[in-house]
Amino acid sequence: RFPRGNLVYVGKTPSILQKVGLNGNLPMLTTATHIKKALEEKIQDDHTHGLTKDQIKALPEKIANPVMIMDSLNDGSNSIVIVTDMLDGDKNPVIIAVKADSKGMYHNIEMNSNFILTYYGKDGFHNFIDKNVRNNTFLFIDEKRSRILSNQAKVQFFGKLKSYDLDTIIRKTKANVKPFVENEVYFTLVFGNHDH
Repeated sequence: RFPRGNLVYVGKTPSILQKVGLNGNLPMLTTATHIKKALEEKIQDDHTHGLTKDQIKALPEKIANPVMIMDSLNDGSNSIVIVTDMLDGDKNPVIIAVKADSKGMYHNIEMNSNFILTYYGKDGFHNFIDKNVRNNTFLFIDEKRSRILSNQAKVQFFGKLKSYDLDTIIRKTKANVKPFVENEVYFTLVFGNHDH
């Protein structure tokens, strides 16, 4: 489940996320609380992230045009992680965690969503890439964006990605995605036609 109340519509689930296995009929939602925390000055262990308003506004575009997509390293979280080409103030790549097929309340209607759990600059990004290589979590890697991000980040990482098929879907997510959406009609009424 995602939190009740203060939900914010981020956009439709983009094509690239559908290709790795997420349900394209579902909206992408987050909470106003998450946005507020992301904008607050970055303080260690306080879940504040120091992102800019422009970075928050860019989330839909960055989700639709990811650098990488991988399954979450947290087994059982039913989530994927999107690496963007944005950097936080410490030159850490901004990542976005998305819970697939999460159920919750939106406008007093219970509905499913691909729910955006969090977005922040990932400290220790080089080690994060190492862990994902060891656990074979990669679903998609954009070669050009990965090379550029590797050059901009504090520590270069692109060499670790060369054994993967780039610019194509490596595999589908292990997240549990339901094939049937009961509230698809409601989604169409509220958010418009979801054809891409």
